[in-house]
Amino acid sequence: MLNLAKPEIQDIVLSEEDTEKIDKILKSKFMSDTKRNHIRNIVGGFCFICDKIPNKILKYKMEGITLVERYCNECFSRAKK
Repeated sequence: MLNLAKPEIQDIVLSEEDTEKIDKILKSKFMSDTKRNHIRNIVGGFCFICDKIPNKILKYKMEGITLVERYCNECFSRAKK
């Protein structure tokens, strides 16, 4: 079994410009895969649990690699309990 240390937790801070871009993408008539790709380019991915736009990045340092997971605030709060 893999022994994970405590993760490094970072907030994802979006600029006003990035927030506006995401809102514009979500309201657009693009197909959902295209929307996902554009949003992924801005925030790096989606919530590990629910697939929403993430607010937190968790980085687990392991032997020679770093595991990165992203969570929205709701899923992060639930996972901490």
